Amino acid sequence: MSKFRRKHQRRGRYAASQEAAPLLAHMPTAQGMHDALVGGGFVLAKSVRPYLRTDGLMSIRFVWRLRHQGGTTSVTYTEVLRVG
Repeated sequence: MSKFRRKHQRRGRYAASQEAAPLLAHMPTAQGMHDALVGGGFVLAKSVRPYLRTDGLMSIRFVWRLRHQGGTTSVTYTEVLRVG
């Protein structure tokens, strides 16, 4: 029996992991937030896992972390895009 492969990804699932920096460059609101956070010492997580929602939209969550003695501070920003 051959493997069945989908042309389109199923909704309600995570897409393949992608580099965060190139995606961030296409989102002006997130880019401004990125500049402010990096100026404060935060570091952007290297990859993101886009989520294809059941309503046809895609959510992408960016995470910045600031490690310090005694713990870690995280900031998340979620961008929602219309797909297709």
